Amino acid sequence: NPNAPEIRCHNASVSVIGDTAYVVCNEILKDKGFLIATNIFVREGSLWRMIHHQAGTAPPPPREALQSDPEPMQ
Repeated sequence: NPNAPEIRCHNASVSVIGDTAYVVCNEILKDKGFLIATNIFVREGSLWRMIHHQAGTAPPPPREALQSDPEPMQ
Protein backbone atom coordinates (compact mmCIF):
# COMPACT_ATOMS: atom_id res chain seq x y z
CA ASN A 1 0.00 0.00 0.00
CA PRO A 2 1.72 3.23 -1.08
CA ASN A 3 -0.21 5.17 1.57
CA ALA A 4 0.92 2.95 4.46
CA PRO A 5 3.02 4.70 7.11
CA GLU A 6 6.75 4.05 7.33
CA ILE A 7 7.31 1.54 10.15
CA ARG A 8 10.62 0.67 11.82
CA CYS A 9 11.00 -2.44 13.95
CA HIS A 10 13.08 -2.33 17.18
CA ASN A 11 13.84 -4.81 19.96
CA ALA A 12 12.53 -7.84 18.07
CA SER A 13 12.33 -11.10 19.99
CA VAL A 14 11.85 -14.26 17.92
CA SER A 15 10.73 -17.68 19.15
CA VAL A 16 10.44 -20.76 16.94
CA ILE A 17 8.53 -23.86 17.99
CA GLY A 18 8.55 -26.45 15.24
CA ASP A 19 6.77 -24.98 12.22
CA THR A 20 5.38 -22.02 14.17
CA ALA A 21 7.19 -18.81 15.06
CA TYR A 22 6.28 -15.57 16.74
CA VAL A 23 7.92 -12.17 16.82
CA VAL A 24 7.28 -9.53 19.47
CA CYS A 25 8.71 -6.08 18.77
CA ASN A 26 8.32 -2.34 19.09
CA GLU A 27 7.08 -0.69 15.91
CA ILE A 28 7.95 2.96 15.43
CA LEU A 29 5.65 4.83 13.06
CA LYS A 30 7.37 7.81 11.50
CA ASP A 31 5.99 10.95 13.18
CA LYS A 32 2.98 9.05 14.53
CA GLY A 33 4.00 7.15 17.66
CA PHE A 34 4.94 3.77 19.01
CA LEU A 35 3.30 0.35 18.99
CA ILE A 36 4.05 -3.04 20.45
CA ALA A 37 3.34 -5.81 17.98
CA THR A 38 2.99 -9.57 17.89
CA ASN A 39 3.32 -11.45 14.60
CA ILE A 40 2.69 -15.20 14.28
CA PHE A 41 4.02 -17.25 11.37
CA VAL A 42 3.67 -20.85 10.16
CA ARG A 43 6.09 -22.64 7.88
CA GLU A 44 4.59 -23.97 4.65
CA GLY A 45 7.30 -25.87 2.82
CA SER A 46 10.27 -23.51 2.54
CA LEU A 47 8.21 -20.34 3.18
CA TRP A 48 7.12 -18.62 6.38
CA ARG A 49 3.62 -17.14 6.15
CA MET A 50 2.20 -14.60 8.58
CA ILE A 51 -1.10 -15.79 9.98
CA HIS A 52 -1.65 -13.13 12.63
CA HIS A 53 -0.59 -9.54 13.30
CA GLN A 54 -1.66 -7.55 16.34
CA ALA A 55 -0.37 -4.13 17.39
CA GLY A 56 -1.41 -1.63 20.02
CA THR A 57 -0.18 1.70 21.31
CA ALA A 58 2.76 1.66 23.68
CA PRO A 59 5.07 4.11 25.40
CA PRO A 60 8.30 4.91 23.54
CA PRO A 61 11.06 2.31 23.89
CA PRO A 62 14.10 3.31 25.96
CA ARG A 63 16.25 5.99 24.33
CA GLU A 64 19.20 3.59 23.87
CA ALA A 65 16.94 1.33 21.80
CA LEU A 66 16.38 4.21 19.38
CA GLN A 67 20.08 4.91 18.77
CA SER A 68 20.34 2.54 15.81
CA ASP A 69 18.42 3.28 12.62
CA PRO A 70 17.18 0.01 11.13
CA GLU A 71 15.67 -0.18 7.69
CA PRO A 72 11.91 0.38 7.36
CA MET A 73 9.79 -2.78 7.30
CA GLN A 74 8.67 -3.90 3.85
